[in-house]
Amino acid sequence: DPLWDWLATLPADQRPKRAAFVQQINPFLQGIVAAATPKAKALGIEVVTTEPFSSDTQDFTAMLQKFKAAGIDLLFGANNYPAGLSMMRTLAEVQYQPKLLYMAVGPTVPEWVKDLGARTDNVFTSTPYWRTLKGGGNEQFVKAMVAKFNYPPPRDSGQGYTPLQILQQAVEGAKTLDQDMLRSYIASHEFSTVSG
Repeated sequence: DPLWDWLATLPADQRPKRAAFVQQINPFLQGIVAAATPKAKALGIEVVTTEPFSSDTQDFTAMLQKFKAAGIDLLFGANNYPAGLSMMRTLAEVQYQPKLLYMAVGPTVPEWVKDLGARTDNVFTSTPYWRTLKGGGNEQFVKAMVAKFNYPPPRDSGQGYTPLQILQQAVEGAKTLDQDMLRSYIASHEFSTVSG
């Protein structure tokens, strides 16, 4: 949603006009495209194509050349990290720079900038967790991750830690391990987590 919310603040003549969604065949990534497609259309962005690809795909040359020729100015990548790296490298090889490039997975991984360098400039992403969020014990979580692993927690670490915080607070609040009582407690309470 942050991408579409931001695009909605731009004058229509500054928004991308033609979008291509590149979708790795994976339930999580397919869900991202399913949710994003109507949001793009609501902003007057024509969704020209949705291109699925298998998890083992590493050559995006033909696909990206087709997008370049079609004047696609919003490339929305719903892919895992290795495919994202390949796609970014191929963009440079085919000399294709869309007006807006979004990658669902990749830009929040610490190795992204190390692996791609300047090619990462102007690539958008969104995340429900980031290491600079305040509150919910995030400052302590970041310090512990740096001490143990020698790097700040990436998105996935915070996303994994958040449900554990919720479970801990629910067990302490409900004073039980009964699954039905915990489910009821979680549904009726708010929780302070590293994600907010």
